Amino acid sequence: MRFIKNTLLLLILFSANISISQNMNIAKGYYNKAKESYATNSFTKSLEYIESTKKELGNTNPDITYLEVLVRFKIDKKDSLIKSLSYMFLENADQSDDRIEEVSLIVIEHEEIINNELAIKQRMYNTAITNGSVDQIRAYINKYPKSEEVGRVKLALEEKETQYYNTALKMDTVKYYEDYLDLFPRGVYKVQVNSKLNIAKEVESYNKVKTSSSIDFIEGHLKIYPQSEHKEEILERLEALMINEANTEFKNESNLLAQRSYNDYLRKFPEGKHVQTTNDNLDIIQKRIDKQNRIDNITSANYFMLTYATDETYGIQFGKLSQNKVGTYLNLSGNESVSKLKFSADQEADSVGQSISVFEESILKASFGLTVKIVNPIWVYGGGGLKYREFFFEDEGWEIKDLKGFLFYYETGIQIKIGKALALKGGASFIDGETYIQAGIGILTRNW
Repeated sequence: MRFIKNTLLLLILFSANISISQNMNIAKGYYNKAKESYATNSFTKSLEYIESTKKELGNTNPDITYLEVLVRFKIDKKDSLIKSLSYMFLENADQSDDRIEEVSLIVIEHEEIINNELAIKQRMYNTAITNGSVDQIRAYINKYPKSEEVGRVKLALEEKETQYYNTALKMDTVKYYEDYLDLFPRGVYKVQVNSKLNIAKEVESYNKVKTSSSIDFIEGHLKIYPQSEHKEEILERLEALMINEANTEFKNESNLLAQRSYNDYLRKFPEGKHVQTTNDNLDIIQKRIDKQNRIDNITSANYFMLTYATDETYGIQFGKLSQNKVGTYLNLSGNESVSKLKFSADQEADSVGQSISVFEESILKASFGLTVKIVNPIWVYGGGGLKYREFFFEDEGWEIKDLKGFLFYYETGIQIKIGKALALKGGASFIDGETYIQAGIGILTRNW
């Protein structure tokens, strides 16, 4: 019986040794992984391997504790476990261990950082609960939401909000109400402040209306506050401003502006105090405009015109239509073959005889003349010019040319001026016993 017990005990001890040996090997593997991760700056991963090492081993030792201190210090120098782990290492490490100095320096730096942080926290707290701004109070709450003093700081923020609210009520202006809402958009007094703000905005706008000369501003006020208690007073001011503006434009003979202003007045105040005066002045303005339109049609003008004649020539014409003096004009024209002119030695055109019809003709014309007004807006024109032409044809690589000549001609017709914009032309030219119809359309380039 004793033999059996001894045998079982030996088996249990043997199995335990095997298990411990296996755990040691796994722990060693995790520890080596932790060192490798630390060497490659993978500090978070290294810490995970350290935790696995301690779990497999069931405890820790100076080597593991040393590495954990280094890793935690790299991750966060304010880690609350750094101090206790460092002291654990210093207590268990051999006094000749070279790592003691390094860990001691870590402890010192860690405590300096913690003490500095505590000093900052204390300063922020003192500022928050004494005379700190809203931003300073909120800065403490956001940075230390779980501190023991955060309740007192939140109370200071509530007191600050009440202070801003009371100041806004006392000043009763748009600025102070908006300041409160900017600082406390979801504040306790948000509803009350918004109501007061709307009233303050209307009062502020009304005060500006009382001294404003801007019709647009006053109309804008009435559009925003159609039920204003001062509506009748404001409408009276608006009516006075609108009629004064229209009367000033009328006096200065700014007819189109005055016409628009008077019509705006009638639309706004169809039963207004100045309706009769407005209608009378509108009649006068219309007469002024009609008169000006008649004057516009009897002004002198320069013009530029595109012309055409039935001898298939196209041209440009410059000239002047004068009300009281004789005007002049110059016309240059040619046909589609004008670019083929050679301007070689002269030869009479009639030497071509009856065969002239088989040739292609190149034409260049220039004429000059005078314009005289008959009755506005009609002018008569007359003048003379020279027509130069060459005849040629090309057939199977050979050319006959130098059949040419100059012909003098005269022309006459009428020109019509339309307002200050257009000029029209119609007439005839008489060349070598033939009559050719002329036409043109152009723009007036200057009126006076």
